Amino acid sequence: MPPTNKAEKVQEWIIPKGTKVLDGTVAPHEEWGRPGGARQIFVPNPEMLKEGKNTWYLKGTSYTK
Repeated sequence: MPPTNKAEKVQEWIIPKGTKVLDGTVAPHEEWGRPGGARQIFVPNPEMLKEGKNTWYLKGTSYTK
């Protein structure tokens, strides 16, 4: 994510069984000083997603509800 994105909230989404997704590894982004390596999932048809019950607000390095 770009440095301007504070990533202060994490939203839970449910991916219904049988939904086609692309699962891979985040590439490094040298311009932003990001090393990459994290897991990422791309859902080509996001209309299939169902909103989950949980939202986490990030404070420091721990998740809080």
